[in-house]
Amino acid sequence: MKKFVLMSLFVSLVALPAALAVDGTIEGAAANSGSGESGTVSFSEGNYTITPFESVSIDSSSTWQDNRHRAYWNGRNVNGFLLFDVTQIPDTETITKMTLRCYLENAFGSPSSNPVVDVYYSADDGWTRTSVTGGSLSLDTLLADNIPFTTYITSYDFELNVAAHDWSTDLADNQICIGFTNDVSYYSYVYFFGAYGSPTGPPPELIIETGPGGFNLAVSPDPLVAGQTGTFTATNGDANVNTYLAYSLVGSGSTYVPFLNVTLDLTAPKQGGPTVVSDPSGTAVWNLTVPAGAAGRNVWLQAVQYGNVSNLVATSIL
Repeated sequence: MKKFVLMSLFVSLVALPAALAVDGTIEGAAANSGSGESGTVSFSEGNYTITPFESVSIDSSSTWQDNRHRAYWNGRNVNGFLLFDVTQIPDTETITKMTLRCYLENAFGSPSSNPVVDVYYSADDGWTRTSVTGGSLSLDTLLADNIPFTTYITSYDFELNVAAHDWSTDLADNQICIGFTNDVSYYSYVYFFGAYGSPTGPPPELIIETGPGGFNLAVSPDPLVAGQTGTFTATNGDANVNTYLAYSLVGSGSTYVPFLNVTLDLTAPKQGGPTVVSDPSGTAVWNLTVPAGAAGRNVWLQAVQYGNVSNLVATSIL
């Protein structure tokens, strides 16, 4: 058995062009443009389409309270955030697919100068457009990477990597927060419509597909902390059988493991910690010390039984 080993972006500020508004954006600052509503939900056979009940754009010190959901860079990022109410999805369901449909605003030359959008999960819930302050919302887990916008289109469907995050915590607290950023270091931007207010336009739609709760792996704390104990908990597995913790320091992928008759969603997987026999409820737990020298590394993990594979957890080590 191989020993378990678990293995960070600064943007330089530049002067803003004189042609821009004082807040650095071409359209200028906007006042609060309405009040949040509950969003809307449609449901059919495990498929949910949800519109956000809040949206806002922020940089490190300011907020934009209009209905533009931004992915903007000009010496600093102005990032857009969306907040969705997922109360109507049962906590026992497993999210199997997630698509975020966003509608572009056809104004101010958007998209301008070839922005590239990254979409993130944010752990920040419970905010409103008026309560948010600059720098108070985080981009935590990458869900869609390097989506270019070279010309105006009416809408775009972002296919989100649901395996990158454990959504059970969000179903439990009934909110999902999604953030956008422009992943370039030159002046460029793209504007989408937000949840409500002015400018008016169709709100984003988060399209979620779910299935019954299945074999699930949760990691605590998330992210992990070098030199401290991490707890890895597999639930809803087969009872009273050998259960393995698999990990990769390379990334997600596809690897067939013959002796377990499973295909892992990992590249170059290794076993972490000892083999654990699941209890009568199908739960297996590993309490493992994260190596002190692993700070700054990323790690991908799955729990495995014969013929049974959990969700993929992607996390980092602080």
